[in-house]
Amino acid sequence: MSAKKYFQKQKQGQANKVSQLAGNAVTASIDVESTFHIQEKKKFKQKFTPNVDYSHPENFAKYGSATKYYEDAVKRIYNLYPYDGSHAEKLSFENSLTPLEKHILDNKYPKTTGYAAFSPLGWGTKSTAAGDPTTKEYIFFYGGPHVNNVYHTSSLKVNNLKVDYETGNTVEFWLKKEAWPHTTNQTRYEVLLDMRSNAPYNETNHRQLEIYLDNNTATTKGEICILDRIDGDGGPTNIINACLDTGIADIADSKWHHYAITIEKNSSNNFITSSLYVDGAIADVDVTESHGTLSSWAGYNERDGETSFAALGAFAAPTIESGTALKGWYKLSGSMDEFRFWKKNRTAREIGTSYFTNVHGGTNTDTRKYSADKPVDLGVYFKFNEGITGDEVTDSVVLDYSGRISNGAWTGYSSASRNTGSAITQQTDSTEPPDVIIRTTHPSVVSLETELEASGTNWDATNGGSLYSMIPQWMSDEDAASSGELKNLTQILGSYLDTLYLQIQALATLKEPKYLQTGSHEASEGLPSKLLNSYGFDTPEFMINQNVLSSFLSQDEKRIFEDKIHNLKNLIYRNVYNNLPAIYKSKGTEKSFRNLFRCFGVDDNLVKIKLYGDNTEVVLDDEFFSTVATKKSLDLSGILHGDNRSANLFNYKTTAQEAGFIPHKSSPDVPATFETEILFPKFASNTKNYGALEELTKASLFGCHSAKTETDTSFADTDMDFQVFANRDSKERISFMLTSSNGWFPVLTSSYYPVSTSDLKNVYDNTKWNFAVSVKPTTYPFSRGVITSSAYTLEFYGVNYSLGDKVREFSLTDEMTHAKGAGFITGSNKRFYVGAHRTNFTGSILEKTNVKVLSARYWETYLENHEIQYHARDTDNFGTFHPSRNAYLFEFKGKPTNHINEIDTLKFHWQFDKLDTATGAGRVLIDDMTSGSNPYHNNQNYPAYGQNFEANSKLHSMEFINASRLQLPEDFYSSDLIQIRSADDTLFGPSARPNKFFYSVESSMYDIISENMMQFFASLVEYNTLIGIPVEAYRTRYKGLEKLRAIFFERIKNTPDLEKFVQIYKFIDSSLDSVIRNLVPASAATSDEVRTIVESHVLERNKHPRKFPIFAHVNTNINLDTSDTDGTDTEDETSTKNVYKEQDEPEVNIKEDGPTPSPADQPDIEEERLCEDPLADNYQETLPCRRGGCTDVTAINYDAKATYDDGSCRYQVRCENPKADNFGAQEPCRIPGCTDANAMNYESDATYDDGTCRFEKDKYSPEDDYVDEDFENEVDRTEERQDERTDETATRVPEQGDDMSPEQAADYDPEGLAVETPEQEDRKEESPSSGPCKLLYYRKNVKKLAWQGAPPDQKGEKLMEYIEHLNVLIDCVNNSEISQEKKETQRSALESEVISLQDFI
Repeated sequence: MSAKKYFQKQKQGQANKVSQLAGNAVTASIDVESTFHIQEKKKFKQKFTPNVDYSHPENFAKYGSATKYYEDAVKRIYNLYPYDGSHAEKLSFENSLTPLEKHILDNKYPKTTGYAAFSPLGWGTKSTAAGDPTTKEYIFFYGGPHVNNVYHTSSLKVNNLKVDYETGNTVEFWLKKEAWPHTTNQTRYEVLLDMRSNAPYNETNHRQLEIYLDNNTATTKGEICILDRIDGDGGPTNIINACLDTGIADIADSKWHHYAITIEKNSSNNFITSSLYVDGAIADVDVTESHGTLSSWAGYNERDGETSFAALGAFAAPTIESGTALKGWYKLSGSMDEFRFWKKNRTAREIGTSYFTNVHGGTNTDTRKYSADKPVDLGVYFKFNEGITGDEVTDSVVLDYSGRISNGAWTGYSSASRNTGSAITQQTDSTEPPDVIIRTTHPSVVSLETELEASGTNWDATNGGSLYSMIPQWMSDEDAASSGELKNLTQILGSYLDTLYLQIQALATLKEPKYLQTGSHEASEGLPSKLLNSYGFDTPEFMINQNVLSSFLSQDEKRIFEDKIHNLKNLIYRNVYNNLPAIYKSKGTEKSFRNLFRCFGVDDNLVKIKLYGDNTEVVLDDEFFSTVATKKSLDLSGILHGDNRSANLFNYKTTAQEAGFIPHKSSPDVPATFETEILFPKFASNTKNYGALEELTKASLFGCHSAKTETDTSFADTDMDFQVFANRDSKERISFMLTSSNGWFPVLTSSYYPVSTSDLKNVYDNTKWNFAVSVKPTTYPFSRGVITSSAYTLEFYGVNYSLGDKVREFSLTDEMTHAKGAGFITGSNKRFYVGAHRTNFTGSILEKTNVKVLSARYWETYLENHEIQYHARDTDNFGTFHPSRNAYLFEFKGKPTNHINEIDTLKFHWQFDKLDTATGAGRVLIDDMTSGSNPYHNNQNYPAYGQNFEANSKLHSMEFINASRLQLPEDFYSSDLIQIRSADDTLFGPSARPNKFFYSVESSMYDIISENMMQFFASLVEYNTLIGIPVEAYRTRYKGLEKLRAIFFERIKNTPDLEKFVQIYKFIDSSLDSVIRNLVPASAATSDEVRTIVESHVLERNKHPRKFPIFAHVNTNINLDTSDTDGTDTEDETSTKNVYKEQDEPEVNIKEDGPTPSPADQPDIEEERLCEDPLADNYQETLPCRRGGCTDVTAINYDAKATYDDGSCRYQVRCENPKADNFGAQEPCRIPGCTDANAMNYESDATYDDGTCRFEKDKYSPEDDYVDEDFENEVDRTEERQDERTDETATRVPEQGDDMSPEQAADYDPEGLAVETPEQEDRKEESPSSGPCKLLYYRKNVKKLAWQGAPPDQKGEKLMEYIEHLNVLIDCVNNSEISQEKKETQRSALESEVISLQDFI
């Protein structure tokens, strides 16, 4: 495009901005509190605050007294802060504060949240009857009007508990119940709110509105009931009597829930509608016929000048039924927060946008918020955010935050009745803003006054420039002895001078690229934008998509924002301004865009640069892009807390779902790998605690000990242990050593690093290392029943990557005896640890540590060094080369019966993303990230438990790690697009054309999901195989991808929410559009905007179906009609032809000898029908349908529509016999063995015969180990095939290769492998098939052909039979009496074939 068009697009963007702002102004009246609120918001944005650090008095107190500044600030806050005011009144108060007072209010002054706990120590016992507690407990309050309340009927400034269903009423609260009281011994009913008119219960004008819980049945435990009735001499009259279903099975679920009950009369049909909202959504509705004028409490609210009253948590007064004093009966056992009584029917939108945040008061004083046109709607508001002073008299007063002082008196208050937590914070995505503590006796307020007084006094004693210090001593002494008016006067003068001084000082630094100090904000909202424009950087109006909720209330419909929107806008402007030189220097490059995105607080996971090619061939290969990964580490370096060098983490059980150690395996064939990722910090002279930290010559990294029990941390009596240390020599070089305290493992020691003077970077210089310790049979992966003479291999591997390049690496191996190797696998319950090495994990310290741990993983398989290297390149990657392949295909003798995915061999995975601080006892619990959803691991978690940390100490450091991450498949963009070629003429021929690329800036939730999925893959090689293997060409879907997709989502605990993801871009997407135009060349092919993409993830690949090819071999006399159109040049010949066609191609015109038959003479050809079962393997392909599933009717997942068994059957029972093929599976045990009672090796517990029966014979042959009941039948079929080949007229035309029956496949022998020609007879003695295993070699070909010719639904089974046969043949060769050279040759060929078959599994 031309440059002119480019600038036109900029103008269009500005026009769109103005249009959007105008649209937002139209909707402002919907959510904004009042015009007063808008005016105060504007003042706040335009207020000038110098960029000063107000945390130190020397920065702001030049002429005035710092002590006086601090004293006046604190008193002004707790005396004048409008805690029950409107939003506008609170903002007006903040605007009136000095910068210092604003700093103290925002950063120093104590604030708190809170909730009420009713019956915190239990409901107690009944006194006289069920419902009457021995200890009464409730909050009692009157409706008013109270002293100093404005009384104005037209604006509803009247009774705060006014009930009128014509205008409606709403009651809201958060509730958490732990349990129900006993219905007989304690109470059946629990009162939430009880409201009464002020009249005796036996008079006709006594009225009661009650909201209560009923613990009668399982149904009522999920309901909230409403009762509105009139008592009197004639008996009660019910206006409303309904129970509304919450949709929660049991309200006592130990979770916070928000409940809102609205009551309103419908004037059109004279019915009263009661609605219940739960957690912001409608749950149930009840409609009751109205009793005329009784729908209003008019005449009941007031009597003789008195008012109505109410109670939370129990009855407020007696009722007519009993005539006894029932005040305090039916008390509540549970916690309550954010109680609100409204004098209006709140709409669903109002409830949905306010249940997760506070509301504001001002009902008595803000005349611009409440007037005759907009009457008072909030009656009573208890937030329970007053704080806990410790004085029960003070704390038993519950403040009303509505503004009209309907404070509550808490009867039965105890020290356990208040809690400083928050229902909103604990149960929603939002954080409840804490309220200012206005009680002067609160310990935090007293402590702040003491702290500030000491700080101010110290500065005043040394500040010779203050006005008061310039006064003669006799005058100051006289002033101190009198009223102190002179000090106050100099303080007023000094305050003005200090303000002027700071403003003048700040004016000269406005253009400096620096960030704001704590407690200050931009001088005006538009300043950073104007600074950018002055340097030619066009700035859009950021966040123009915000509505009034976000702009004025800093929230949206679902959550509260952590900061004000205008502060965020200014921060983005400031970020761009401060980084403008770097952005301009790299303009037009990836670096420039990356810097710009960072200024918006956006990383590579949210906004990406995508590259698309025009008609460009895609090669799926390992392409990497450089990024920075943010990750928490477990900081054991001592930098944060020196005592934490003596701490460690280890396997330990705390709940029934967890395991306290890694249980030993029943088979010695299974290898084991323990992998850790460790960061070696740099200890510089300016490092915190540097002087107090000792230099360790031997630092513990990680290790393993044998465990006794899951809860006993003592080492086992036979301790099969190893430890890994970092050793430091006198030259500050580091080597890594694996050792064992009792010699169970051989000692392995790496070289010292740095290895030479050219290697300048030390290990302890923030380098990241990945270590792996593996134990495996030497014959791995062909273990197949390790015998006692088999040795084991111990491998110790470490690698250090930086910026995608391998810097250092070592690989050390040694041999272990069978007793020690197999003992570690099968005889040891293993408990791993990271950090310090201690006796029995928690006892005396053996070796301290000084590193940071990023992750630890244990695998029940062997990880190759290349897989560890991929993990080292990208700290978030934990994949294997073949995540969905059977990990134990060759470990067990015979055919494996359970398919265990390689990725599922990850036993535990410790990461520290949720790590925060240690407990008061110095402990911590780390989750196992495998989620415990893997049946192979018995659905158990293997968490880490830590001890010996410093009490309440911070345990984590945020690390920024350079990572080289795998690019997603089919994404052209990578960090190494530019390559230097040595011979361009050989790469670019005459027909070569330059590639055309298109750049797009995108945000995609599915890209993030795909990146998480790619963590399963150590490399793209396996992904390439899953979609590129030839058999996938004719399938309707990618089975391998489906399998991996299922594995991935089994591990996910939450459901991805596209709406939440889109909300991230709600404010910045259009802003980025405009800013990007500053950096993109006008002629570049780029997207015009940041695109929010909805697409398939990487394991959800669509497939274009391909037709099966048909190849027919016809051996007959045919007449090929090659006549021209004029009927001349006809040639007849007899021959054999191979005819190839696709399924949907027209028939080839092939005629028998003689004239062409007429259509009437031709046989009827049935029209091709397709499979319509969407779950079938051949959906939309030729019948019959082939659908896999469980065909065992005894299984719990029996599928009646399945046409073949795919091995997915699950049973109620669980196999616990370690000898079974399916040990640990949810199905009956399948135990192999000899089932013939006459055999020498008869096994009574075997469930099927595996062909190993042995009988007394004269001579043993290796072939005696192999028994096949179908052998004679196959010999007969071989003879039949020989007969068929002698018949020249015999025709064998399989209709379709993939549809051959097993019999056809077994018979199919196009190469004549089962028949020996004379030439083969001559070479018989030289062939392997002529030796002692000749019968097995012969049957090998039969098995191979049976697999290759099997239909798709049987190919897997036939392949496994073929592999099993190869394993038997290998055993036969090993035991045969032939020369060692021939034995090695034959065995090598067979094992190579087994390895090659892995691609077909």
